[in-house]
Amino acid sequence: MTRAQLAKTLASTEDLTACVALLVVLASVIWGIVSRLLPIESAVWSTELSGLAFSWVAFIGASAAFRRGMHVSVPVLTDLLPEKQRRGLSVLMKCVLVIFLAYATFLSLTMVGKSFNRPSPVLRIPFSYVYLAPALCFLSMSLTLITQIMRDFGFIGSSTAADESENL
Repeated sequence: MTRAQLAKTLASTEDLTACVALLVVLASVIWGIVSRLLPIESAVWSTELSGLAFSWVAFIGASAAFRRGMHVSVPVLTDLLPEKQRRGLSVLMKCVLVIFLAYATFLSLTMVGKSFNRPSPVLRIPFSYVYLAPALCFLSMSLTLITQIMRDFGFIGSSTAADESENL
């Protein structure tokens, strides 16, 4: 499997995971509303499930947006710099961000390990599954940035239009 195929597979998996989590959020919220309106036992688990799934939507969705360059940026000051200094500052910011994201990944994985024996109140799902979403998010963002830095230094070829949307 080539690097481009691997990147496309990982990106598709990330997108699919976020979509499935969003469907779980929507289904559990709708069922929670319906179960309160009908003369049946209320689905108390629906609120917890939607909250757990929403964390996956937020973190995996943030990672997908980061990969596509969709996060907000305000380049007012950097646009004033000459092109060479702007590129140098961009690489420096990416390197600092990789260090931060690597540390955040480490902390998230620590939380995953510590929370395996802590179940959620209603569904009894280990909280490690909830804390896995930020860990995967930070790891994915780190890999995206590392790939961008490698492109900036010429270690890997410049991207095509298809590769640019995947950014890995």
